[in-house]
Amino acid sequence: MHRHHGLAGFLLLPVALMPLASLLCYAGQSQTLLGALLLTAGQTLFSILPLIIAMQLANALQRGESGQQPLNAAVGYLILSSTLQTLAPELRHAEMGCALVAGLSSALFYPRLSRLRLPPLLHSFKGAAIVLILNSLIALALAFPLAGLYGWLEPELLRLGARWLSNPEQGFALGFIYQLLTPFGLNEVFHPLMQANHGEALSQPQLSFLSAHYAVQIFGLPGLALALLRYAPHEQRRPFVGLCLLLTLSGWLTGFTAPLILALLFLSPPLFVIHALLAGFIMAFCQVIEIRFAIPKLTGDLSVLWSPELQRDPLQFYTLGGLTLALYGFGSHLCLKLFQLKPLLWM
Repeated sequence: MHRHHGLAGFLLLPVALMPLASLLCYAGQSQTLLGALLLTAGQTLFSILPLIIAMQLANALQRGESGQQPLNAAVGYLILSSTLQTLAPELRHAEMGCALVAGLSSALFYPRLSRLRLPPLLHSFKGAAIVLILNSLIALALAFPLAGLYGWLEPELLRLGARWLSNPEQGFALGFIYQLLTPFGLNEVFHPLMQANHGEALSQPQLSFLSAHYAVQIFGLPGLALALLRYAPHEQRRPFVGLCLLLTLSGWLTGFTAPLILALLFLSPPLFVIHALLAGFIMAFCQVIEIRFAIPKLTGDLSVLWSPELQRDPLQFYTLGGLTLALYGFGSHLCLKLFQLKPLLWM
């Protein structure tokens, strides 16, 4: 069995920390020393997630038995992320991109770096030391094009998102692209568009976006999880229960679904595309019928269900939620059945 076949499985390990991180943050809201400690622990888990993903990605793609690639990826990520903060301090959503670049580059360059023939003067650096040094220099060099890419991409996405949001007939494009960008953390570029200006009421397009967003997060992901559980081979049923719980808990407790959707992308690319298509359809549906109940802001978790604005008229939202659950369950199951997919986690 090749190690890259378990790529999704490696990425699910750091994802499992997210419900714990969310619970620690929730339990740490009290103004006590224990509360401060719990809040710090939860926030730390969230902050180091990209670093862990970089290490796990390199670990999954590791060649040879030296075990050095996760260390290379960790050093590469720290250099990339810190350098980008200096080159382009206005960037806010590059952490996942840095993690992916660091993990992939360390795995890609390791075989070449480990076979380098050094001049006699540098023989004392031969082996792991020179590989780590050269990998760090490669990460430093990659920071410049990455800063340029993100420096162009983030403003461009914000411009496109504003145009799509102001045109209800383009709701599908907004929902579809939002989910395609989620594994890379770039979906958060659109979040400022969901905030009311100077205390004003949210516009109808903003309400429609928030309605579709929470319908997918709270009802769509569990529907996808049920389809995956039904499709899982009998001998893999036990680990798949854990995956389905992560799909559900990440949407319900944390709202931070980027790492999980990234794992879904590696687990089954066609299923990831189906997820994005269904999310685009839900967004277009909400824009067309002009959802009129209010979800006031992006809170990221189930607390939105208890907001006073929603409780005044919950019928529309739960009807939309039931429709989303049914669409995701049926659409995901149909995709898995028709295409006879072999998700990489099971191979």
